[in-house]
Amino acid sequence: MMTKIFINMGSYYMEVFSDVQEIKEYALKDNRLVSFTLHNSGCCADPQHLSYYYTAHYKNNIPSFIRIKTIGNISFTQKPDSLTEDSMDFSIVNDSAHLRMVCYMLDETDCPPYHYSGTSIAKYGKCATGKLLGTRKEQGVDWVYVIMDVNPGKMNCYYPSFTGQPTHIKGWMLKSDTDLK
Repeated sequence: MMTKIFINMGSYYMEVFSDVQEIKEYALKDNRLVSFTLHNSGCCADPQHLSYYYTAHYKNNIPSFIRIKTIGNISFTQKPDSLTEDSMDFSIVNDSAHLRMVCYMLDETDCPPYHYSGTSIAKYGKCATGKLLGTRKEQGVDWVYVIMDVNPGKMNCYYPSFTGQPTHIKGWMLKSDTDLK
């Protein structure tokens, strides 16, 4: 899909934005576009999904758009049974913590074409930060559904769409890898 935004200049329309994604949501204030989100659902069987968040700034009634955040997830990531009401900030307390697609540890497999390690999406180092979104207990193990901050604590990411730009990534972590109580 191609998204293009034009403004009416009276006798012609001027293009002010263009990207190869689809608009997921938008907000208007006083009949002006103030923000929107583009969704990149990947191509073909690509499991990497991205949402790009934009805000509008106006000068002489002409908007310019600034990307303020990118959030990624893998299409088949297990969802929590319920989301937490208040997202809590946390830090990684171990030297290495895996962000996973599911509440299951599988690290022995090397699966082309991305060469990721089993259920892992990315690995984060000590002091990396994120926000809690949900919880789950799976076979007696406490898991947390999180969105990881864009920070230098990301050691390795197995999906190229999440490394080409600063990206917050959603997934599962062992609660014991975090400072969450």
